[in-house]
Amino acid sequence: MISPRNEIYINSTLAFCPQCRENELARIVARKSGVFMERLCAKNGVSTIKIANDYQWYLDRINQAQYISKTKNARSSARGCPLDCGICEWHSESIRRASFSVGSDNLVYNSDKRDDNTDESHFKNLEDIKKIINHLMENTGRLETISFTGMESLLHPKLFEIIKLLHECGVKKVVAETDGSSGFDDLDFVQKLKESKIHVAFIHDTLDPPKSITPHGKDVSVKKIESLQILESYQIPTELLLLHCKGINDEKIPDLVQEYISKEFVRNIVILNQLFNGSNKLQSSPQVPATIDEVENVLARAEMISQKDFISHPHCHPLCSSVAYYIVHGRQSVALSRILNSNDIKGVFERCCTPSSVKDFSRKIWDGVNRFWSDGDNQSSVNVLREFVREIYPAGKMISDKKIWENAEKMTKGVYIHQYMDESNFDINRVSRCGDVFIDNSDRIMPVCSHYLIHH
Repeated sequence: MISPRNEIYINSTLAFCPQCRENELARIVARKSGVFMERLCAKNGVSTIKIANDYQWYLDRINQAQYISKTKNARSSARGCPLDCGICEWHSESIRRASFSVGSDNLVYNSDKRDDNTDESHFKNLEDIKKIINHLMENTGRLETISFTGMESLLHPKLFEIIKLLHECGVKKVVAETDGSSGFDDLDFVQKLKESKIHVAFIHDTLDPPKSITPHGKDVSVKKIESLQILESYQIPTELLLLHCKGINDEKIPDLVQEYISKEFVRNIVILNQLFNGSNKLQSSPQVPATIDEVENVLARAEMISQKDFISHPHCHPLCSSVAYYIVHGRQSVALSRILNSNDIKGVFERCCTPSSVKDFSRKIWDGVNRFWSDGDNQSSVNVLREFVREIYPAGKMISDKKIWENAEKMTKGVYIHQYMDESNFDINRVSRCGDVFIDNSDRIMPVCSHYLIHH
């Protein structure tokens, strides 16, 4: 218990001063109102930011087991993290997911003038993209997932050549980010997307037109819903990126999760913390973002979700990512936390967002079926788990490992919360354990937060 007048010192870390452009000491302290980072700069004084709303939640997460692995071809350290980022030898996590921009430098995508954004000069040419991909493969080895962003990435004139090139490099999951404003009116194009085996990362924030007008300046909800309906009709695998804006759309995010988690074309849902800055724009570098435990509480308003479902991601710092996994069949779902303990869940999803060993996973699920049945648990939960096993191993049929993996992916879904850092809460301890990297135009591979907040 923390008394109103006291605070508990937890630990120290290094932060980064945006004014001095140098590392600075920071301390983590718990108070009655939450857990805070205090940055201590000799020139600019003390700056404080809340990093968790509940002290006990912070202790539980920070003490959960995390996997540590080294990055291939790490650079030697010279000035120290994060100034050496490339990635340097002090990094304690291997690369799990990489992204790069297909947009040309110094050009900004204008969603109001989509026809102007199809000019080839607005995009990197294919040769430059080939160099980026080759450099990425040489320095990381085979990756499960690579995504490309920048402008409206689906408008790149060489889109399908890029997808083919990544698949030929052995990338299992190629992801293109889109806001849904372009391309989906052309059904021939959508069919080619389906045939290319691409996954779409679809940015969304609300189903409510008035709530859409507040951050965007106009109602974009109708267009987004129409685009999602097209993706669903063609069953294009989609990762839904939901922008959570504290004080703007808190009550709508649970509705979106509840609406889309049961849809077969939606593979995962990712909640990204954002802040509305009052100028019809969402920023990814908020001054006072919601903490991860606050977002968990928001999501728990959805009927299918409990805050107890969430665990820290095994390859991320606990303050960077939280995830809940579900077995979904129709409108029914079962949280994996009801079947497996947190360490077992992390072991199953050690490699990526789908089970690393489907056979081992299905055995654990079948054990859950038997336990639920013997305990007289909810019959609908038992039915969901039975259907999962039947879907993976249909009676009387021989199916390939690839098909087993695809079936498991359709029914095993994650709800992720990502808390990207900004200049107010940048923490060396967090960034040194990041496996989500960006490759920039100088061929430097670095954690996403380092790229956008320090080196961009």
